Amino acid sequence: MTELFHPRRDRWKDHWERAGLYLVGKPAIGRTTVRVLTMNSEDQLMVREIQLVGSFRYGNVCDEAIRLVAAGRVNLRPFITGLFPLKDTAQAMVQAADKAHALKVQIEVNP
Repeated sequence: MTELFHPRRDRWKDHWERAGLYLVGKPAIGRTTVRVLTMNSEDQLMVREIQLVGSFRYGNVCDEAIRLVAAGRVNLRPFITGLFPLKDTAQAMVQAADKAHALKVQIEVNP
């Protein structure tokens, strides 16, 4: 029987490492804890990926950008690396984490 990770006794870096969004258990305690607590479930992957980022923009530039896209003068499709249905969110997150090959990944909520 393998013990689970004990946060007051064990050190995080001794038991896990990050592989993109995933947690990989290094010794048996880490691997067992990841499996038993489903630390790489879709919900957990989404929680790790969520970031709140503020943005600054110049006034009245969104209207001009929308007008250019609507007029077909700017094609945004080359910026989208992948388009996924909501049910494939975990796969989309894996692709988005591949910074060498992904720019933006889009998830369709209501196709």
